[in-house]
Amino acid sequence: VLSASVTYGLQQRIDNTSYFSFFFRKAEEERFSANIPEGRSRDAREFLSHNNLMARLDLEYTPRQHYVVQNHRKHMRDSDWPTFSLSYRRAVPLEEKGWSDYSLLETGIRHSFDVGLMSRLDWSAGAGYFLDTTAVHFSDFRHFKASPLYVDMTGLENATMLTSYYETSTYRYWVNLNATLTSSYLLIKYLPWFSERLWRESLHLAYLYTPEVPNYLQMGYSLDEIGFLVDLGVYVGFRERTGEGTHGWGYEGVTARLNFRF
Repeated sequence: VLSASVTYGLQQRIDNTSYFSFFFRKAEEERFSANIPEGRSRDAREFLSHNNLMARLDLEYTPRQHYVVQNHRKHMRDSDWPTFSLSYRRAVPLEEKGWSDYSLLETGIRHSFDVGLMSRLDWSAGAGYFLDTTAVHFSDFRHFKASPLYVDMTGLENATMLTSYYETSTYRYWVNLNATLTSSYLLIKYLPWFSERLWRESLHLAYLYTPEVPNYLQMGYSLDEIGFLVDLGVYVGFRERTGEGTHGWGYEGVTARLNFRF
């Protein structure tokens, strides 16, 4: 499957439109935080307004993928092979200043298949590299799903639980791996009372490397579809330390998450 697109947009920094509050009587600038990710400067060049004229090509290929034809249209069926993807983006500047100017090459592989009775493994791997970073707006960075809130509705899959929003965002390069094994019976579901529930269990593994957060590893376990509405997960993370005087892998922490399936 080959997809091509050209888009034009105006990228601007998002500012708070109001500081009014019924409950907080602090100074206006202290009531709400600015819409700037933690650890980044408000005046950084990635937050400057940009015109963006971008061309994009996406190629996906799944070997030996069968299909049926219905109403003169091709409808794909599952394949025993993984899906390979290749994506290229190029932002073309029309003037020397005020326009995005970058290029990005990204590749990936993903697969989902049964691994026994009522068990399924979903895994994916991806990598990317910004070939040119002359002018990259923050919205064009490569962002990764983070879930720092203890209660959320975004799902537990493929998320880093022990990083803040945009902490792992990068405009240079990255490697990302995710795997989830889901089954009706893995651990707790073998116990009495639990075995009678229609819940599902999942084991999660995530790895991420970016220059901003090198070598982040996370493992987790979750009970899914509790009452068909709630997922409950517990996760432990490890991270490579690169600060002054600290080197090597270190324990990042353990945390729990509650996800509502709305």
